[in-house]
Amino acid sequence: MPSAREDVVALSDRVFVHRRHRRAATALGVFGVTAAMALLEAISQPLGEDVQVDLAGVTFLDCAGLGALIAASNAARTRARRFVVTNPSGAARRILEICYLLDP
Repeated sequence: MPSAREDVVALSDRVFVHRRHRRAATALGVFGVTAAMALLEAISQPLGEDVQVDLAGVTFLDCAGLGALIAASNAARTRARRFVVTNPSGAARRILEICYLLDP
């Protein structure tokens, strides 16, 4: 779980949003439908900041999670904001590579 020292909001038992200099989220465990809905909820509000999603704790990424990452990226782009995925776990990295969604 993210550090208690940060301003952290739990959107579900698997997605936590950190509010500091830019909007950031941490996903843990299975990144499926529930986590995907929580991430989409987090970025559905007007984006005044860049978005960063940390996938270090993800053990499984399914099509719902992948779709949420793509939707979040598109939403940020249409608002002229950056969307960055950081620290993808081995499981998340493999799916992102298969779908050509990681920068070389």
